[in-house]
Amino acid sequence: MIVCYLSAGAFAAQCLSTWHENSTSFGHCAASRLNGVINILVAALSGRNDVGHTAIQLNSDFVFGYYPTGDGGSASLMHSKGDPRVDPRNDFDCTYGPQGYTEFTLNVTARQLSSLYNYLGNIMANPGNYNLFTSNCTSVVITGLEQSAVTLRDVNGDPISSSYTNPSLFGSDLSHSLFMPEVVGMQHYGGN
Repeated sequence: MIVCYLSAGAFAAQCLSTWHENSTSFGHCAASRLNGVINILVAALSGRNDVGHTAIQLNSDFVFGYYPTGDGGSASLMHSKGDPRVDPRNDFDCTYGPQGYTEFTLNVTARQLSSLYNYLGNIMANPGNYNLFTSNCTSVVITGLEQSAVTLRDVNGDPISSSYTNPSLFGSDLSHSLFMPEVVGMQHYGGN
């Protein structure tokens, strides 16, 4: 069961505000609580016109996701300004819990974590353009991991690269990566 409520707290509000203003300070603020653990969240397909979703959680309170702007129709999926969002984890749970999602827990170094915060802060400041096939939620998360020297491998043992744009394929490869030292846990939430 997923319980929905709205609560950000003073620490979270301070970090979120700082993220928008200065990604380095936000990284320091949140990283001081993390000890090198991140979660990658991969939502399942919810219907015929859905591709799923990939997001990343760098602390216990907030989730970063990358979305198209517009009404979600095919035109905005193919080309629109990117819409990076930082939402409370509870909001993510309420949105994606009914269709189900999987959380993959990874261990990262302090340097990798700091690099991820800087990368996501840069995306917040300069969102670029969303494109379902070249620059979407999955490729943005993977690019951040790549640029932060977090190497994940697919089922064949090859490095997962930002050319991945399919959340389901990414989630499938992550579920086969549990033997890797970086991927330390997997938990499924919601869905049927």
